[in-house]
Amino acid sequence: MEYTPSTLASTFSPNTLIRQYVICQRLSLIPEGWIRESLGEFWLGVHPDLPVNHGLSENSRFRVCFLGDVIDPFAGKFNCPSLEDHPQVIQSFDDFEAYLHRLSGRFVCVVTNGESTRIYLDASGSLPLVFDVSQQIASSSLMVIPYGGEVDDDSALIELFKFHQQNGIYPFGLTPRKKIKRVLPNHYLCLDSWCVIRHWPSCSFKKEPDRTDLAEKVGGLLESTISTILKQGYKPYMSLTAGVDSRTLLACTLPKYRQNIHYFTWELPDATAMQDVATASSVSRGCGVKYSSYPYKVAKRKDQLKWLYRTSLSIGEVRGQSITTTVSQMDAKQPYIAGNVSLITLGKYWREGDDKLETLAAKDVVQRLRIPESASILQAAEEWLSSLPSLSVREVTDLLYLEQRVGCWGSEIGSGHADGPFHIYPLSNRKIFEWSLQAQGSQVERSQKALFTGVIRLKSPDLLRWAFNGRE
Repeated sequence: MEYTPSTLASTFSPNTLIRQYVICQRLSLIPEGWIRESLGEFWLGVHPDLPVNHGLSENSRFRVCFLGDVIDPFAGKFNCPSLEDHPQVIQSFDDFEAYLHRLSGRFVCVVTNGESTRIYLDASGSLPLVFDVSQQIASSSLMVIPYGGEVDDDSALIELFKFHQQNGIYPFGLTPRKKIKRVLPNHYLCLDSWCVIRHWPSCSFKKEPDRTDLAEKVGGLLESTISTILKQGYKPYMSLTAGVDSRTLLACTLPKYRQNIHYFTWELPDATAMQDVATASSVSRGCGVKYSSYPYKVAKRKDQLKWLYRTSLSIGEVRGQSITTTVSQMDAKQPYIAGNVSLITLGKYWREGDDKLETLAAKDVVQRLRIPESASILQAAEEWLSSLPSLSVREVTDLLYLEQRVGCWGSEIGSGHADGPFHIYPLSNRKIFEWSLQAQGSQVERSQKALFTGVIRLKSPDLLRWAFNGRE
């Protein structure tokens, strides 16, 4: 059966959208049962399970409302943001963005100086933000945004990607509805003009030759982020796989925090999962942590449809759909600490000879994403390229991975699995992304996972005894 946003919207209630939100000018658009709050000329509606925190300052006219889980690893604070933790008084949006760069977590924030209002994402855009200019409404989900008298499902794109049955992403801000666009990481939505504007990066990255120093910085920030989560009394889940991302997070929890974390792997019926379980079992025995594997349960059809609804039919993730029933068996009151956004360090979209190129064309970036070259996609790719400052080709491809792959795919995964533990990505921090891009290195160094193996070597070198998989 073919699915569209409109067919799914008629199947489920918005109360299924656990930990999601809407910002609009009409109170009637907020689903029944959601918490309501006035934000100047706008109304905020949030599902009761989504944290709402206000970051205030007595010395600044700026006011911020954070939606989701926000972590300040420098101040050791979880869901109690304070603009006064910033080294200087925030007197401009530039100052606020500098404060934003230090934060980890999964959140969006609405910030105003009393004259202008913006919505910013976290560093990887791990909590979605989509919007409809014509109705002046923004939300984490297409399913909350009404059709306004006509169905605007983009049947051509939906047919092109077939996300109910295959993997993929809608890139460059596109969605399965013609009037609705996605805000990508490193951009904000201005609620005065309803325009999307890039705020990071503003220039090329200064290369840092001392990789050990960068590994120390990354490892320290990861450990501080995890420590801040654990101080709240949580017993979080942390997946162990054969990949470098989960091994890096494991290294940052040994030996201080290993008794407080539930290390696990899902037993999916595929070769990748079998490798993950075998490696994770061996690693956990070798370093003495408690570990379990979750037996696979065939996903119920209703659970798969619910997953498509919660992700707004915006990504294709066959594996994700297949474990919906399995994930729902886990404790929804605990966080799931995942390493999903680490692969920016691996040069995923680098190609041999990139160092000799001056620019990339829209067709080049679309081919690297391995998506169809339709006219609308190529046009959107051109607009994305034009938003970039002067960067090297390799820096462009790293941002391509962060903004399109992570921002379009990773943002929806946590929404899809909302029946299970809530997602937090410790690697989702702009300081870490900046250090990763400074440690650009060679293509060989990237493929060898040099930066994160450096973190492991500093934190828990014994973990390097086990080989990593090759799929990153």
